[in-house]
Amino acid sequence: MIHLGKWPTLRVVGEPVTEAEASRILISTFSWWGAFANDKDWLGQVRAIAGEFGMPVEPLRDDFGSHDEYVKHAFRVWLPAFTAWTEEHGVLTTISPDSIGNDRITGTYRAWCHWDGLIEGQYGVGKDPGEDEILDEWEQIAQLHPGLVLTADLISEHDDCRGDTSNPEGYTAAYRYHVANGMVRMEQSLSFEPLVLSDEYMHRAHNEDRMSSRGTTPERLRQAFRDLVGA
Repeated sequence: MIHLGKWPTLRVVGEPVTEAEASRILISTFSWWGAFANDKDWLGQVRAIAGEFGMPVEPLRDDFGSHDEYVKHAFRVWLPAFTAWTEEHGVLTTISPDSIGNDRITGTYRAWCHWDGLIEGQYGVGKDPGEDEILDEWEQIAQLHPGLVLTADLISEHDDCRGDTSNPEGYTAAYRYHVANGMVRMEQSLSFEPLVLSDEYMHRAHNEDRMSSRGTTPERLRQAFRDLVGA
């Protein structure tokens, strides 16, 4: 067993997908339960657009007179409806926002899938993720998206690459996940050939506003939901 540390890095390189498939991946791997953005206007738009396509959006605490009323409604009314909708449309509710999910909706960089179909990314995951936990999440994603082909490295926090997309050669991976044909294979080693991020991805990583909560436009988000639900 290799010690990953509290905040390991995830690096992903894969074959590009269609924009429609990117839509399905980005909606299905976003953390809809507990979605947060500093830009409250944008978060309100995201919630409204999700509601347009039938997703039961998480209730807001401010809409209830007390915390107890909010909790009762959330667990007795909202959660069963939300769970039924996500199961019908293949949205993963068990992917942790601190793990391998994608946020190209309320963020701009924490993602390995992008709106144009690019499959590439690097960001920190944590805290204290287990390699088997990450394997389970990749297996859920692979089963939902059998055409997805990628390799993902989970890299110890003690390695030189942490947070540095400009240094593609500066690490040895601890765990490597191969995703293809709806299945996942995990390897463990300290001597992998490092995955190399493309110039295109690195250009985006260095030029996008990482503080922005707006990872897309309302029009593109609506199209993503159409691609997901078949509207």
